[in-house]
Amino acid sequence: MCVPTSKAVPYTVRVQRPGGGKRLHADLENQAVNCNTQPMSLRTAIRDLVSQLPPGWQATKLLGYVILYKETARLYPDAEVIAYT
Repeated sequence: MCVPTSKAVPYTVRVQRPGGGKRLHADLENQAVNCNTQPMSLRTAIRDLVSQLPPGWQATKLLGYVILYKETARLYPDAEVIAYT
C-alpha cells in the first residue's frame, strides 16, 4: 500500500488498525492499489488512493494529521473530509 512516510509529509498520516494493533485493517492489507509515481500534492495522492479502496473508507484532514478510517460521512469538528468511498 502507498502510505507516505513521516519524511515525505510534515504531519502524521494515521490508518485504521483493528483493536489498536500493529496490523493494518484487512481491507488495507488485502487491497492492491496503483501508486502514481509522478509528483502530486498529498491531497491528490490520498484521493487517488481512497478511490481504489472498498466502499466505506474516508480520509479526513485534522489539525496536524490525516486519518484514513473505515467510516462513511463522519464529520469531525474543525476537520475536512478529503475523500470517501
